[in-house]
Amino acid sequence: MRSEESRLARRKLADELYWAIKQDKDLCEEVLDEYTYELSDQRVDELINLLEESYGIDDDEPHFFVK
Repeated sequence: MRSEESRLARRKLADELYWAIKQDKDLCEEVLDEYTYELSDQRVDELINLLEESYGIDDDEPHFFVK
């Protein structure tokens, strides 16, 4: 279990990354690449199912491009 300090540091990092990603789309691609690389196979399946159910994404073609 993470300490309160650790959780707060991660929350701050998430907020700062969100701000920075809005400024620099290349950073968004880098963060998403690293994030998805680190996911377990189970989590990948969960996120794919979420995208399919929420957005009707059901093929192998990307639906947006980060620029």
